Amino acid sequence: LVSLKEIIPSDRAKEISAISGKDPRIVELMLKESTILEVKPGVVVTRHRLGFECTSAGIDRANTGNPSDELVSLLPNDPDQSARKVSDTIFQEMGKRVGVVINDSFGINGRYGSIGLAIGLANMPGLIEQSGRKDLYGKSRNVKISFVDEIAAAGSLLMGQADDALPVVLIHGLLYEPQNGKLSDVVANN
Repeated sequence: LVSLKEIIPSDRAKEISAISGKDPRIVELMLKESTILEVKPGVVVTRHRLGFECTSAGIDRANTGNPSDELVSLLPNDPDQSARKVSDTIFQEMGKRVGVVINDSFGINGRYGSIGLAIGLANMPGLIEQSGRKDLYGKSRNVKISFVDEIAAAGSLLMGQADDALPVVLIHGLLYEPQNGKLSDVVANN
């Protein structure tokens, strides 16, 4: 969490704010967290330092406490490490090694609404490759599935987007080979 009361916007942040209508202090944080790709009224499209495109660098005012505190949340510095800490704590407390996906809801340029996407993972594959499989008509298929994004989207539906107050979803019975997957397995850093 970051207090906007402590942020002094640069001239560049003020320029982007004038076009987008976004709070210039939040724009200043966007500049620190990401590269600005596109600015238009109501939207700032960014490439976050973690490698993915999203609106507003993933900076969020929702569920950050009293509005008068002017707090915003940023994405974790190392979400894979955060996921490993959660998984390790569960192992220490319960003796069970579980996969963990940290997700967030993102606006995606050119799409209405938000979608849950993985921003960190531990003890599970990020990407599953299925080679040599056949489709319904017998044609060979080589398929790559963003396994963690599929899980994040399903979890996001259950977690809700407002006052649902369900920060954790337990998915039971999902079969996969334990791996040391990481966010960079599914994010194209171009």
